[in-house]
Amino acid sequence: MWPSTGHVAEERVAHQIAQCLSAASMAAWPMTSVLQATSALQPAIRAAVPQMQAERRLPGHIVDAMRKSGVFDMALPRALGGPQLSPVEQFEVLEAFSLADASVGWCAMIGADSGFIPGFLDDATFAEVYPTRNLVTAGKVMPSGKAIRCPDGWRVTGRWDFGSGSTHADQFVGGVMLHDESGQLLLDDSGRPIPRVALLPRAHVTVHDTWNTIGMRATASNDYEVSDCPVPANWVYDAFGPMRRPDEPLYRLPWWFLVKHAGVLTGLARRAIDEAIGATVTKMVFPEGVLLIDRPGTAETIAHAEAAARSARAFLVAEIERVWAACVDDGDLSRSVTAPLRLAMVHASTVAVDVTRAMFDLLTTTSIATGSVFAQLVADAAVANTHVATGHRNWAPLGARLAGRKSRGRPSSSDPPSSDPGSPEPARLLRRPLGWSSTQMITAQTC
Repeated sequence: MWPSTGHVAEERVAHQIAQCLSAASMAAWPMTSVLQATSALQPAIRAAVPQMQAERRLPGHIVDAMRKSGVFDMALPRALGGPQLSPVEQFEVLEAFSLADASVGWCAMIGADSGFIPGFLDDATFAEVYPTRNLVTAGKVMPSGKAIRCPDGWRVTGRWDFGSGSTHADQFVGGVMLHDESGQLLLDDSGRPIPRVALLPRAHVTVHDTWNTIGMRATASNDYEVSDCPVPANWVYDAFGPMRRPDEPLYRLPWWFLVKHAGVLTGLARRAIDEAIGATVTKMVFPEGVLLIDRPGTAETIAHAEAAARSARAFLVAEIERVWAACVDDGDLSRSVTAPLRLAMVHASTVAVDVTRAMFDLLTTTSIATGSVFAQLVADAAVANTHVATGHRNWAPLGARLAGRKSRGRPSSSDPPSSDPGSPEPARLLRRPLGWSSTQMITAQTC
């Protein structure tokens, strides 16, 4: 069961958080500082779970503690005062948050995307959009909105779903298609629509309370909307075009921000195994009248879960480190090189879902009660793995890529070739027919 704390006063929890952060030595920015602060927050996060589940959002004291931990800045360039953690380090921080609660881990993962935005904006524009540190970004880059050109930039209208972190976000982004002053769709030189991402001033954003799900309930992944919102020209960027910091490894692969998704699910699987081990040494089973851990097959089930979770995680970490080394060495980042990383992401996430369900099944009736940690873990894992970055629809295009075959969602033979045959062709993701799904767009870029 979740910790039976009742309603914990926010003042008391805030004091506990302050003590944790003080103990975590927050004077320095290295990865150990962020990770120590994250681990220190786990008891306070777990104590807040009943409140988060009921309110379907993160409470203010948890968000404040996350800001102080440095997680939202962990990808920020060192040139701008951030730690610029490597992809593996970011992955480990998100695992630590998700070990406490998956919704918190998810919001940390989304909020940390603020640190990747300097890869698309010049420093002056970034300082204008993000005037202070540790600000949270929410939003969706798929072009559901419409941007109409005007003398001062663009007027944006649109509604987007899955705005994770919407109730505590400081800034929103929304994918748009560009239109001229008369409202006509703008086309590039190849006759394709031109998608971009617009940074939306928070004061113009309306958040709709639409997020009510079986799992990941506290992510507040609500719909959000703007109507005729003024957006300066320099606040609009190409999310999958060439990045502005080619000399910095973290910005050489445009989709590094996707890789950390898998940390939420691997953290979930670790929590499920740990909780199951703890429960099996206290749960009596009948008619044998023995502890569950002493029933034949229980230890074997745990061993299989450990082996599956650890090996899938090891494959993923190895692939992150391999592709990261290519970024550091300015090496080959073509799709044939990066496809195994995408495969490792999808595999680790799939295994995490299976392991979490296996632990749910192992505990039988203990798992099915309202408020059961195992019920919540299964629901969180199922919902998290519907995301386009790690969901089951990635298997086919990845298999095709690894087999040297053309997959659905890949550019056709009529598409113009890249100027650099070895490049990852970053601009092609969103330059697809308007009817394409998010999965087809993502796989066209990364598979």
